[in-house]
Amino acid sequence: MKITDVIKKCDKELVFELYSRLFLDYKDYDEITSNEMIEEISNFYSNPNNIINICTTKELKILKKVLNKEITYQNYQNNYWEVRELNNKFLVFLDKEITIPKEFISQIEEALNSIDFPKINHKDELNEILIGIVKSFASIPLPLFLNISSTLLNKDEQYILNHINTDKLFQYYVYLDTDYIEELNEEYNTLIYQDYFKYLEDIDNIRNENKLICQPNSSKEDYINIFYNDFNINNKKVKMLVDNLKDLFEYKVIIKDILEETRILNKNRDKLIDTIKNIFKRNNIVVDNIETIINEALDNIPSSALNGMTPNELIKYNKELEEYKDNKETFNKEQENAYLSKSDASLFYKIYLALLEFTNNKYKINNKVKIYNQININPESIVDIIKKYWEEKDKLTQEFISENPYNFTEEELSITNSFSKGIRNTYIIAKYEKEYTVILDGKKIYMVKAINCNIDKIIPSSSLPYLVETSLIEFKDTIVYDSILFGSPIEFGLEMKKMIDDELKKGFRNYHL
Repeated sequence: MKITDVIKKCDKELVFELYSRLFLDYKDYDEITSNEMIEEISNFYSNPNNIINICTTKELKILKKVLNKEITYQNYQNNYWEVRELNNKFLVFLDKEITIPKEFISQIEEALNSIDFPKINHKDELNEILIGIVKSFASIPLPLFLNISSTLLNKDEQYILNHINTDKLFQYYVYLDTDYIEELNEEYNTLIYQDYFKYLEDIDNIRNENKLICQPNSSKEDYINIFYNDFNINNKKVKMLVDNLKDLFEYKVIIKDILEETRILNKNRDKLIDTIKNIFKRNNIVVDNIETIINEALDNIPSSALNGMTPNELIKYNKELEEYKDNKETFNKEQENAYLSKSDASLFYKIYLALLEFTNNKYKINNKVKIYNQININPESIVDIIKKYWEEKDKLTQEFISENPYNFTEEELSITNSFSKGIRNTYIIAKYEKEYTVILDGKKIYMVKAINCNIDKIIPSSSLPYLVETSLIEFKDTIVYDSILFGSPIEFGLEMKKMIDDELKKGFRNYHL
C-alpha cells in the first residue's frame, strides 16, 4: 500500500494530526489539503534519520520485524503499543495485515541498517522520562518541568531545555504552549501532552478549585511506565489491577480508556468499577475484592488533576500542611509599630513623589498624571513612571539634586541622595514582627518598615509567604518599601514554605541596604 492510499481511507483530521506533530511551523487546518500534508510527510520520511528520530527503540525493532514478516495482524497484540504508535505515524498500516508504505521501505531499511543502538538507547531513556513527566501532569509549566526533570536526572536545566527544543520524538508527543498571566503582565510557557488536550479544561478547573501547589514523588521508573503504559505499573497495587485486566479483550478497547480518564481527572471511579464488574460478569470471571483492588490501585496512580501526585500523596501532603499551619499560628506577630512616624511619612512622600514627577517630566511618560504633593494616587497610573525611575535611579537622582526643582533643603537633598541606594526587585514577604516586616530576595533578609500603616493590615499573615514587586529604600537610617506593592497570585508549596522558614532561622538580618 502507498501512503497516497491513506487519503482515501483517512479523514483529513487524522492526516492533520500527524502533520501538525511533525512540523513546528505547520499551516492551519483550513490552509492545507490532505494531498499537500501527505507530500510534506513523505518528504520528512525520505530522510532515514527522521525515521530514527521520530521512533523509540522499541518501535524500530518492530519495524524490522514487520519488514521481515515476523509479526502479523494476528499476533501483534503483544506489541500493541509499538504497532499503534507506528500506525499513528503512518510508518505501518493495519488493514487485515501489517504493511509498510511502499514509498518508505528503502528509507526504513537504510535507517535500520545505520542505527547506533547504544546512542539511541540513551536518548530513549531520556525521552521516556521527560515525556512521562509531562504525561503524568497533562500540562506543566516549563520552569516546574525543568526543576523536576533536572533534579530527577541530575542534569543541568539548560541540558534538558536544549534537548526538548531539538528532539523530534519529544516534540511529537509534547506541545509547547504560551499563555499570559494578566496579574503578572507576562507570558509563561507550558508543556502539554498532545493526546490530553481534551482534558485540559477539566484539569484546570479541578486544580483551581483545590489550589494544589505540591509536587509528586514519582521515580524515573514510574515515568517510564507512564509513558508506555499510562500507569506506574511498577507499583504493586497498580500492577495487581493491570494483571487482572490485561488479558481481557475489553481492556484495550473499553476499560483502558475509562481507567485513563479516571486517572487523569481523579474522579468517576464508580463508572470504572461498574464497567469492570460487568465485564467480569459477562466473562464469568471471579476476582475477590475487585473493588478494593481498583481503589487501592487508583490511590497509587499519579493523577494529572493532582499535579502528577497520587491521591495517597495528596492525603499525606494535606496532613503535613495542616500540621505546618498549626505550628505557624505563633510564627507571625501582630504588628504594632512597623511603619514610619507621621512626619517621616510626609517627608518620604515629599521626596519620592518629587523624584517620580521629575522622571515623568523628563521622559514624558504620562502627561495626564500629576504626582508631586498629590494624595490617593492610583498606583496603576504611575507604574511605568516608577519603573523608569528605578531603571535610571542613579542618573535621575543626581540630576534632581543638581537641579533641585522643588527647592529642597540641604537635609532633604541629603536624604534624597540615599534613594539612589534603593533596590527594586521581586521579593517575598516572609514574616511579620511587631516593629518590622521581614522581606527576602533570595540572597538577603531585610527588616523593613512601611510608610503609613502596618503591612499586615494590607496583606494578612495567613497569606504569607507572599510574592511582591516593590522598591526597598534606605530612608533616615531605616529600610522602607516605597508604599506600593504589586502582588502576585503565585502560591508557595509546603516545601518552599519550609525552606523560607529555615532561611529566616539561620540568615543574617539586614537593617540597612
